[in-house]
Amino acid sequence: MPPAPAPDVLVLRPSRGRWVVLNVLLVAYVAVIVPAFAFHVLWLMPLFGVLPLVFVQLAAMGRAAPSARTWVDGDGVRVRSGRREEMIPWQEVAKVAFLPRVGGVPGYELSLTSVRGGVRRLPHRALSPFARRRRMAALVDDVLARSGPYRSRIRTSVPGPMGRTGLGIATVFIGAVLAVVVVFVVGGWSPWTRPWWPGRTEASRLPDACGVFDQAVLARDVPNAHGRGEGDSGRPDDRSCAWGADRPPPEMSVRLERTRRQYGPGGGASETAHTFFGGRVDKDCPSRVSGLGDEACTGIRDEGDGSQRARVVARRGNVLVTLDYRAAAPAAQVSAEARRLAARALSRVAFE
Repeated sequence: MPPAPAPDVLVLRPSRGRWVVLNVLLVAYVAVIVPAFAFHVLWLMPLFGVLPLVFVQLAAMGRAAPSARTWVDGDGVRVRSGRREEMIPWQEVAKVAFLPRVGGVPGYELSLTSVRGGVRRLPHRALSPFARRRRMAALVDDVLARSGPYRSRIRTSVPGPMGRTGLGIATVFIGAVLAVVVVFVVGGWSPWTRPWWPGRTEASRLPDACGVFDQAVLARDVPNAHGRGEGDSGRPDDRSCAWGADRPPPEMSVRLERTRRQYGPGGGASETAHTFFGGRVDKDCPSRVSGLGDEACTGIRDEGDGSQRARVVARRGNVLVTLDYRAAAPAAQVSAEARRLAARALSRVAFE
């Protein structure tokens, strides 16, 4: 009886569609991450944490490139990856198995283990984490059908139910975590913009506005004011207080504002406060001041009754301090005193 004809050469190749999709995603990632780095877009900064995964993906894509091939025939297994080709004779193959994919999209890859213990992953259309065992076994049998007399000594291994279930659960979990991260980034809940994030100089609460100046300061600068002053301390992010408003000068008022992270793109609370500060630089506060918080401005005007009114707006982190001081004194003296009082008020805010 004539021997059965040898099976045709089995050709395995990676999925071209998946490779194209991954390349498009990588190009999109680079297109987003470069402007984020160049223009300091804080809400996109978490994407830098994905860089290690990108490098792993690039390494995996080398095996999954459209030019990669695996040929299986009676002589052995020939593998082409890039410009490199390798021939593995059947006499050197000890095991044919499916292993979890390393890098790239989760799934399973076909591999060969040599008699010396080395493992060679074969370019082919990787199976999903939810692939059936029957499908894996069929591909292993298809490869071994070309091994001829060596088939009896070559071991095989296909993941069992527990292993496949574990990888499937891990894939679902990782997908859920990535989805939550995307929602947080797009939705605006970004921990790296919160006051407690390392490197942020922000306040998580404001002090009582009527308590930022001690009695010694009040006695010197607003001697005709009695008590702690009158103000609104009921709102946690906007507090104010005034002294001597119903009496002849001098008089003083202070307002403390704390900004929070806004939803959507635009940075953290400090960036929001910076935007608000820009809106306060007007005719009443036209001159910039250095050495007071992160940024500050001041202005002074003659009240027409022999007194001068100075305003100082200062920002540090996510806190704005607006201080108005009126006194019957030279403009330079009133302006200097207003800056000193604003600095004292800012120093009473606890920054983390």
